[in-house]
Amino acid sequence: MNTAMTREELERILDKALQDVTERTAGVRLHQGEQPLGEDLCTVHITFDKGFSTSLTLCADTSLLARMAGNSFHEETVTAEDLEEFSKEYLNVLCGKVAGAMFQATQVSAHFGTPTFYHGRYEPEGQEAQFVLTYADEHSKGAHLIHHVACPPGGQRRREGGFGMSKRVMVVDDSRLVRVQLEDVLKGTDYEVAAYCRSGEEAIEQYGVVKPDLVTMDIIMRGMDGLDAAEMILKSDPDARIVMISSLAYGDTFERAKAIGTRGFVEKPFHQEQLVKVFGQALS
Repeated sequence: MNTAMTREELERILDKALQDVTERTAGVRLHQGEQPLGEDLCTVHITFDKGFSTSLTLCADTSLLARMAGNSFHEETVTAEDLEEFSKEYLNVLCGKVAGAMFQATQVSAHFGTPTFYHGRYEPEGQEAQFVLTYADEHSKGAHLIHHVACPPGGQRRREGGFGMSKRVMVVDDSRLVRVQLEDVLKGTDYEVAAYCRSGEEAIEQYGVVKPDLVTMDIIMRGMDGLDAAEMILKSDPDARIVMISSLAYGDTFERAKAIGTRGFVEKPFHQEQLVKVFGQALS
């Protein structure tokens, strides 16, 4: 299963969740439109740390958030503490709705951290805004919901259309050390280890259950070797993305791996830049 979603699909999920949560929790109706923000602003930010490599930032006119908070607390005026408490809970509920909709669309479970509140504008470090949804209420007060993704290495911009969702990797290797190394190397990338198999037989059995975006496959293992396991997986799913990771990255072994339809070959020991490059080529 490829868990990628288009930008348009993600925008629809975010827009529906925001409008629903805003009206139900705060009694305020927002409509999309090119709405500039004023000078008195508040920002609340939250990061998804499992399932999706992404974060959401809500930057809004303070008066709009204050009205929403007042409606929620049934108060005509709210304190600074009320404003912060409401804003955090509001984004927390919003992200819960988004995560639920994402799961329905992708079957990938998401987890997000604790919201952070700021007076004024806030730009998360090491991230770039992929797109912005702009809203206004009937009093022309505005809010911007910003979708952030991690900045790619080397400052290269991401392709339009996708969003920062982690790609799920099934690791097949009889060495526990390799699993630990892969998990360490993939930290901070768009990939996460979703499953670990210690034999070719287990990989064949688990592939249809895990439905990973990508498989890393060792060659020399107890029982069935990795090339035979890869060939059987590819017979059942010709679209499977399998990358061989082995110290045997040469000669007949390399040629057979290409012939059966694997998407790449990484020689041990490996490093992050090399893995990410080959993974990206395998998924393209």
